[in-house]
Amino acid sequence: MGCEEVVPWLIVGVLAFGAGALFRLSKTMGIPALQMLGFWLLVALGLIVARAFRQQQSAAGRAQVAAILSAAEGWRVAGSSPESTVVVGPGGVGVLVFDEMADYGRGPRARRRLAAARERAASSAGVARAALAGCEAAAGVPVYPCLVLLRRRAPESDGGLRQPGEAAMVNPEGGAGFLRALPEVGGFDETRRIVVANCLRRTLGDPATRSGL
Repeated sequence: MGCEEVVPWLIVGVLAFGAGALFRLSKTMGIPALQMLGFWLLVALGLIVARAFRQQQSAAGRAQVAAILSAAEGWRVAGSSPESTVVVGPGGVGVLVFDEMADYGRGPRARRRLAAARERAASSAGVARAALAGCEAAAGVPVYPCLVLLRRRAPESDGGLRQPGEAAMVNPEGGAGFLRALPEVGGFDETRRIVVANCLRRTLGDPATRSGL
């Protein structure tokens, strides 16, 4: 566990100790303000715990995707950030966009956010497609967007193959299945894949170009 992961839990321990001490002092000294201060420390503690749990859950999902991609035969990472990963392989170009939406939302608001996240994934694929506009080796190579839900269960029916511009929706463990479902592109051999990956690395390395990913 790294320093960034340990610090929030140290803060939680200090806040928990402080809240308990304030509650005891309030009872001993008869000062209601101390009890109120202890209550607000507990509120802060809850917020920090929720944030730390969300960060750890998301980091674990990203690490799982990275492990799957490194083991995927014929696929190579052409660009990676906390928001997305671009890969090149036998099926073309895959743009995996991460989303940290929690699992408890089920109403219209949650559906709107999922739809917006899918549009973001499709837009990111469009950025990758534009980055390949001047790359001869990428001619005829499809770009597939995929929304990876790090903290929410993806519907089983949403992980299958779609048209290049339509985003699939999977959980981290579904990344391998998404890649396997992409049909191989005729003539897109290892040499062309390396050229396309290098084109993406060069172009997406420009922050102005990468802003949509």
